[in-house]
Amino acid sequence: MNKDELKAKIVQKVRSVQGCKMMELVTNHELVVGHDYDLEFVINELINENELVEVEYALPNMDYRIKSFILPGGTKVKVRVNKNNKDIF
Repeated sequence: MNKDELKAKIVQKVRSVQGCKMMELVTNHELVVGHDYDLEFVINELINENELVEVEYALPNMDYRIKSFILPGGTKVKVRVNKNNKDIF
């Protein structure tokens, strides 16, 4: 599989499930086998190309562990928090 085919598969996977955790992508058997590309690097390229949107977050009491959710490109994101919350990043 070449890089463009891999990119198309990643975008199709994210669209088909309307978003998923980054970990679900990098451990997906269909996306991991059949190539020698660094999957996280390819996903970051897709984010830079506006084909995907990444939301990074840390849960309460776990700010040492950044999580990532991947959405289809063009997704609009609105984040609502209590105004007294402090930035953790």
